[in-house]
Amino acid sequence: MSLPSPTKAQSRRMEIIKRDIGCIACHISLYPGTPADAHHLLSGGRRISHDATIPLCKMHHDRPGGSIHKNKLWFAKRFGTDEYLLAETDRLVDIFEANTVGRS
Repeated sequence: MSLPSPTKAQSRRMEIIKRDIGCIACHISLYPGTPADAHHLLSGGRRISHDATIPLCKMHHDRPGGSIHKNKLWFAKRFGTDEYLLAETDRLVDIFEANTVGRS
């Protein structure tokens, strides 16, 4: 069963993480702003929600040997647990939104 379409707020959050935050793994590696896609975190092999997304570049999303899909254990040891990465992403979104309120 797939998720329903994202709400307006969820779509905005996913756009911010892809366009303005960039890959969270690259950010942790001190390369902020790397273009990213929204990666849905999973529970039991199923997407949790559109709110449980983190930004990952192509390399950290699906690269053999060093990505969340190809080597989850290595990825978690290097960059942190899903919970940590989601909390860090949410923190960065909050900072972004606080600094752009009222701007076009």
